[in-house]
Amino acid sequence: MEPSFRRDSLIFIITYVIGVIAVSALGAVLLERTPSVFLRDLFTDPIWLFNCVLLIVLWFLMYPKLRRSYERRTS
Repeated sequence: MEPSFRRDSLIFIITYVIGVIAVSALGAVLLERTPSVFLRDLFTDPIWLFNCVLLIVLWFLMYPKLRRSYERRTS
């Protein structure tokens, strides 16, 4: 993989993870729950589990778009 494509991928991942954390914390506050940041709770809390699955699905959906964008810039 080219450095530019890796950089774009990394930016997407970082942005999404920050968004997931912010939305999860907001959702927990709106549901009047205490936001959990412990790793053991990531896969038992339904909000975090949904966001983890969403991250994986969106990554697979965004990968072809990132790849096409990279190919257009380099051609």
